[in-house]
This record gives sequence, structure tokens and C-alpha cells, in this order.
Amino acid sequence: MPVGAEVHRYEENKDNQNIISYFGKMSYPANAEAAIWFSNNVFPIIQKEIPESKFYIVGKDPSKNLLNLSESNSNIVVTGTVDAIEDYYKQTDLVVVPLNHGGGVKVKVLEALGYGKLVISTVKGIEGTIFRNQAELLTAESATDFAYICINALQNFSYYEGIRKCGYENIRKNFTWKAVVERFEQELNHLKS
Repeated sequence: MPVGAEVHRYEENKDNQNIISYFGKMSYPANAEAAIWFSNNVFPIIQKEIPESKFYIVGKDPSKNLLNLSESNSNIVVTGTVDAIEDYYKQTDLVVVPLNHGGGVKVKVLEALGYGKLVISTVKGIEGTIFRNQAELLTAESATDFAYICINALQNFSYYEGIRKCGYENIRKNFTWKAVVERFEQELNHLKS
């Protein structure tokens, strides 16, 4: 079954607030593990370079371990369930997908690109998608690489405008529900003929 996403209004040249976010259901072990890994191994490097940076972990059912992250670092915000996810996407500069395992198409990647966000992910985080490093998003494997890609993106936000726009356009052309249905209908018509 194909997966789709909504597209939202694209904002060009948005003011950078140094906000990094990770979205997902936090009771899912791979999501919780990814959030903890990023908080402990990547975010401290970013925070050393950009002290005012913030990391938002947005998703329902965070564990005590996740909640403890915000108690030990006031620049890490664990939201739990939110009323309007759009509000968090609007304030976010970078969306990270630091997954190290888990299968299937990562709907969180489609969603973030559909909001016009610059996505930085592990290779595992984009597995099952057609997205390419340096084309529609950015990838990193080590904590240090991940941190320095985030730092560079936050400090040179306009430099990555082309990648951000390309990711958004890819979603708009190929992954909206309208595009998915049209492709499905084409396949059905092809089978009939």
C-alpha cells in the first residue's frame, strides 16, 4: 500500500531560531532510542557551538528516560502529546531522524518534507524511500558528522534552501494523496489494457 503525506505552505527564507526537532510516537522503542542517542551524543556538540540551540522531542507517550532528558538539560524539550503538531513544525528549523533501526517507509520523513523542513537523517532513517543525500535531504552516520551537519545547516540556513525546496517539491509531485491516487489509477488502467 502506498504511503502519502500532506503538503503545507512552503516558507522561503524563514528566520532561523536554532530549533531542532524530532517527531514520532515515543513509546515506539526505535523512536525513543533515537531521541536519547541524539540528546546524549549529538546535541551536546551542537550546543557547545550554538549555546542557544534547542532540541524538541515531539510525540506522545515519552518514557521516564526521555522526560529525564529535559530535567538534565533545559535546552531539551520533551513535549508529550501536543494539540497541534503544526505549531511545532512552524517553529522548527531542522527536523532530525536519528533512527538506527526500524523498518518500512518512515512517514515522519514524508511529513517533515511536506512541511518544507530541512531533514537530517541517518541512512536507516530514510531506508525504504526514494530520497537522496544532498538532493532532498542530508544524511549522517556518526554522532560527530550528524552534529556538524546540523551546526552548518543552522549557521548557513540559506545555503540549504535548494535541498529543502527539492524535498518539498518531491513530496508535492509524488507523495500527496492526490498523486498517490493518480499513480494507482494509472496502474489499474494499465492492467485493464
